[in-house]
Amino acid sequence: TSVKGREMENPGKGKRRSLLDVIQEILEKKGRSTILCRLYFAASLSDRLTNKRDMITHYEHFFEKYKGESGASGLLLIYPQTCCHLLESSPKVMLSLLKDMVDGDAAPFVKDVKVVYCTEDIP
Repeated sequence: TSVKGREMENPGKGKRRSLLDVIQEILEKKGRSTILCRLYFAASLSDRLTNKRDMITHYEHFFEKYKGESGASGLLLIYPQTCCHLLESSPKVMLSLLKDMVDGDAAPFVKDVKVVYCTEDIP
């Protein structure tokens, strides 16, 4: 059996769906999120960050954009020279956050971002 895209192909039997496809379809019918990501990262605070409240305000505005669709939750710890962020959300929000830290509006706040833990789960 070879995997082609998200469907499996059986010689002589045509295409069939995987168990993951079936589970995602059932969850979508129930209106639940199909994949939940968990991310833990640590970063150094940039020298350009003079007021830590600016960073907090930025993240508040960032998550407001995804308020209705993500169900994001987490914990942001800001220390004098570093920060740690534990986040649970959809893959879309997770990727947006990582892009924002690398070359978006959060780039002036953090540097040397290290992903400590990342996982995807089907609830």
